[in-house]
This record gives sequence, C-alpha cells and structure tokens, in this order.
Amino acid sequence: MDKDKFTKYYPLVDCFIRKKNFQYYYDDKDDEDEVFLFKLESPLEIAVLMNYLRFIITDMCNELGDRETVEKEIKKIQNNPDDLNNKKYKYKKVSLSELFKANYTFLRKNVIIRSPLVPNEEAFNKNFSRPDVPNITCPFSLKEFYLVILPRAINILINNYYSNL
Repeated sequence: MDKDKFTKYYPLVDCFIRKKNFQYYYDDKDDEDEVFLFKLESPLEIAVLMNYLRFIITDMCNELGDRETVEKEIKKIQNNPDDLNNKKYKYKKVSLSELFKANYTFLRKNVIIRSPLVPNEEAFNKNFSRPDVPNITCPFSLKEFYLVILPRAINILINNYYSNL
C-alpha cells in the first residue's frame, strides 16, 4: 500500500493535532478534482471516528501509563483484531479491534461511513467515486484510505495525550 498517495488527504485528521497557539491552515488551490471533492464532503465522518478514538485512546493511556506500552498494545490489537482479549478497549459499542477490522457494515452502523456517499460494500472496497460525480474517481478504495488514516489518527491522539501532561 503506497501511503504517499494519501498525503493530500492527511489534513482531514491532522486538524485534530493540538499545539500551543495552534493555527490550522490548508490551501486547496493545488488540489486535483478528486481531492477537492473528497475534502468538500468526506465519505468518512472523520469527527465521529476521532471522537470514538479519543475516548478509547485516553482510556488506554490512563490505564497503561506510558506511551510505549500503549503503542505496543495498539500494535497487538491491529495485528490481531479478532482476538477476543482485544475487545477490551472500547467506547460505547465501538472497540478498537472492530475499528481495525474495517468492516463496512460495522462502520456504517456506527456512523463512520456516510451511507449516501458510500451506498454499499462494493463502493467501500473499490476506488472511491462519489455517486453524484461519477466522472471523478480517487486513486484508492475508501477501505484502503481508512486503513491508512486510522493509525495516523490514533498516533495524533496519543501525541495529544502525552504532550498535555
């Protein structure tokens, strides 16, 4: 999976980085059509995803203590999301292990996927194209994007937690 093709999409989660005197600036004048459309109305509810993750990661950091232990636990969950022991870290009915599975039905049910823009699992698994703008297609599937952006979002929340101590 080539992560470089997602660079232009990282501001969707990078805006959640907390810094002193934080100013978020994004200049979209150089965006290609598919990048602009994706950012205009994202098929993923990034704020909803970040909200679930914020509670999960904060609980993990509080419980496990140091950053290295938290990162090891997350890597363990990421590598084996089906292990029943990995369902411990959750917020409401959304567990970190379920998020790593990238299951369309689960993500849609928990309002992480915008169903009008991603009407079915096939649309989630193939190169993303908005139903209302079919002549523009992103060079990746939404599932592929989600699996790259999820660890980035987690890392941002870990950094936020440990930078505020």
